[in-house]
Amino acid sequence: GPDAVELARSLGTSAFPWQEGVLRHLCARDGKDRPAYVTCGLSLPRQNGKNLVLEVYEVYQMAVCGARIQHTAHRVKTAKESFDRLVRYFKAEPLSALVERIRYTNGEETIALANGGKIQFSARSRANTRGFADVQAVVFDEAQDLTDEQVNAIMFVLAASSTGDRQMIFTGTPPDPDSPG
Repeated sequence: GPDAVELARSLGTSAFPWQEGVLRHLCARDGKDRPAYVTCGLSLPRQNGKNLVLEVYEVYQMAVCGARIQHTAHRVKTAKESFDRLVRYFKAEPLSALVERIRYTNGEETIALANGGKIQFSARSRANTRGFADVQAVVFDEAQDLTDEQVNAIMFVLAASSTGDRQMIFTGTPPDPDSPG
């Protein structure tokens, strides 16, 4: 966690103390060097800093740890906005030197790094994660709109993690009574 916070600072991103605390927990490791928390959640009203936490977590996990991440959102537009924000980090120095390729194709947005780190962005559906392999973390953005069917569609991806590391991160806004999540 502290390393992720320091990376953010070195990239010119300032996190509030509460965001640093969340990052410390998201990135925490146990005595066997596995994620200390397999299931994490962050629910905040809109425009309160949730996306910065995700950005720093994803950049750190990919660039430093070589992790493979599946980032899902409830809508194509939301997934694309998250992709665009993350691309900013990897198009600038020093992270641009790590980039193997960036794929901009709609629905197939991906950032792949030379160290094996990779993130794929998608809107959720029953079968949209088919073909994704060896993922260590799944980010369910806007989880207040997440259905059980969508969670079940992605669980097999985590089960196939070659490192054995698995982490699910659920983020979103406080749900209203009609929210499935």
